[in-house]
Amino acid sequence: MDATPAHPSPAPPRRDLRSVGLVVGHGLLLLVLVWLMLGGTRRDLHVPVRFGVDSLAYLTQTKTTIEQGWWWTNPRLSAPSAFNALLFPSASTLDQALVWVVSLASDDIALVINVTWIILLAASGVTAAYAMRTCGTSADASLVGGTLFALAPYAIYRNLEHFMLVAWLVPFGAAAAVVIASGHIERHGPRRYWPLAAGCALLGANYVYNAFFACVLIAAAGLGAFIAGRRQSVGAAILCLGLIGGTTVLNLAPSLDAWGVDGKPVTIEEKVPAEAEVYGLKIRHLVAPLWGQTLPPLAAWNRLDAWANFPLETENSGSRLGLIAVVGFLAGLAVVFAVPRSLPTERRATAEAAGRMMVAALLVATIGGFGVLFNMFVAPDIRGYSRIVSYLTFLSLLVLGLGIDAASTRRWVRGTLLAVVLVIGLWDQHFPFVTLNQAQTATTEEYTRLAGLVGRVEADLPRGALVLQLPFTYYLNDPGHVRMPTYDQLKPYVASSHLHWSYPAISNEQFRWEQAAMRVPVPELPAVMVHEGFSAIWVDTWGYADGGAAVLEALQTVPGNVRRWEDTRHVVFDIRRIPASTEGIDTSARPLTAGLPACTTQAPQISLEYVGGVAGPYTGTTVVRSGRDLRLKGWLAFVNPPSAASSMDVTIDGTVIHGYYGFPRPGVEQALGPGTRNSGFVAVIPGSALSPGAHAFTLRAASADGTCVAETPPYKIRGR
Repeated sequence: MDATPAHPSPAPPRRDLRSVGLVVGHGLLLLVLVWLMLGGTRRDLHVPVRFGVDSLAYLTQTKTTIEQGWWWTNPRLSAPSAFNALLFPSASTLDQALVWVVSLASDDIALVINVTWIILLAASGVTAAYAMRTCGTSADASLVGGTLFALAPYAIYRNLEHFMLVAWLVPFGAAAAVVIASGHIERHGPRRYWPLAAGCALLGANYVYNAFFACVLIAAAGLGAFIAGRRQSVGAAILCLGLIGGTTVLNLAPSLDAWGVDGKPVTIEEKVPAEAEVYGLKIRHLVAPLWGQTLPPLAAWNRLDAWANFPLETENSGSRLGLIAVVGFLAGLAVVFAVPRSLPTERRATAEAAGRMMVAALLVATIGGFGVLFNMFVAPDIRGYSRIVSYLTFLSLLVLGLGIDAASTRRWVRGTLLAVVLVIGLWDQHFPFVTLNQAQTATTEEYTRLAGLVGRVEADLPRGALVLQLPFTYYLNDPGHVRMPTYDQLKPYVASSHLHWSYPAISNEQFRWEQAAMRVPVPELPAVMVHEGFSAIWVDTWGYADGGAAVLEALQTVPGNVRRWEDTRHVVFDIRRIPASTEGIDTSARPLTAGLPACTTQAPQISLEYVGGVAGPYTGTTVVRSGRDLRLKGWLAFVNPPSAASSMDVTIDGTVIHGYYGFPRPGVEQALGPGTRNSGFVAVIPGSALSPGAHAFTLRAASADGTCVAETPPYKIRGR
């Protein structure tokens, strides 16, 4: 229904929040507030706020921007070649543009990313205040709502782990949806809403998730406007969707071009529709208390929640609104479903529109919702639907602000209510900062210790020297190795200034190089690496079940090898005095099993998990799209004795094609034995081999010693 009020109130005055002084003052206040929440003078901004797992990917992206001028290519990673970051389409263009600006004042990676993150948090408060004011809240309510949005729990829980999810552009998309859904454009004209459209265009120039969620809400608002016959609002929805879609395509174009040139990396897992359930939104999380809450009833709630041991508790568990936003969330739902309804007003229409957008978000993002259907029938690439919580946070605070404005026409009463809300909100939302600050000491110790070791290595090695990192591991989303967490091989680069590191392997060519290097016996590895141009071998002992004892012993017996630098975790060998091998690493994509005789005693155990994104097991004929590359994923290992294969290929209609083998599979290792850890594979059957009609493929695995090959029975597929 079109909730146009019988007596529409005049548009709220805009000059106060638009004044440069107020905006700047609010922004500066937020900067100080975030800094104080992070510990103030006790926080060393020269140490990353977070130094582990996903934050390392964004520290690397930021360091690349600082050193190379932009994040697309890094010649100091992926030795002996270079790191093409475009192959992973994490195109946070505007965030990295701000990184570049901040780096003009300093080249300290930790300081730059910390300051940029703090600025983006403050910016999210400023944009939220502006967007709320545009939707009709008072200046006071907008400032309070913007302040709480800047300190939203989700942003702090994600911190540098998901640097790209800072929600500073979210208010533009959320407010645009509310304006379109509420009929504001028909009542006040489109001119005052052009800044929201411009903000929507900016959304497409950053990480794709927030752009996608904006499109979902704006499309829902536009559909409602179409049903209500509001043509101007429908036009505004089409404009905003076009702007977001256009800038998103431009933003992702360099990565799509890189895939066209180098091929989609086999190390990037294909997403499947089922993951929308794994990472979907739960209403229980939205309304749950923040972790660490000390108020007894809320603390008891959290204990009960943990005791219940609910399934599918992934990153979605951090999608919490906070105490104040929960009130606004429940109020927004009440406005939509409350019966009977009071006489419509301007604020009521806006609040009802915001409530409808909440419902739309829940219908799409909740586990088992319409988002899962989108992933099934359209594309599975958006899987973290719980990340829509930033939109729900804005909408909830908007509804709360509108409610407080409507509670009293007396400014002092409204001011008192807002002050109480602000104090309670700041108290509640400081708990995520408490958790973050508790890790500061350990992070500082690790960062300082690692920087010291890297500094000693760099003092002795020539500028640009190549360093091989062991154990070998792939990129992205590797499961870690023993005590070495995911992405830990990026840490030496983050702490270095001129060395060229072998990690990460993201391009297919670099992964083939790493596969071939993995097949070299450890005692022969130093000489082969000297041939490849390397000067040192860096061993992370946490990546081995025996603490690296076997690898270190093998390397120390190589004549000319020098164990020169180490700390309690890492050992670094200087290999410059070792004579180079006569042969280097073969990076060709030739099938390594071709020509080998059949194994007579060894049979592999295999799990073919995905064929073109469709989950197994496969008992009949799987239908695939003809003319398109077909990806196969799974694991393959020998069980008597337990061992990984030395290589694996795939045949399609008798033609042998190179396979990518050696992905860590901890679960296989636990089930079959320690020799089977690196038994995962990915193979790509080219679309040129998949004409319409019946086909059959097999998997060929070379024994651990590379002397014979075992082949699976044929799997049937049909191109259509």
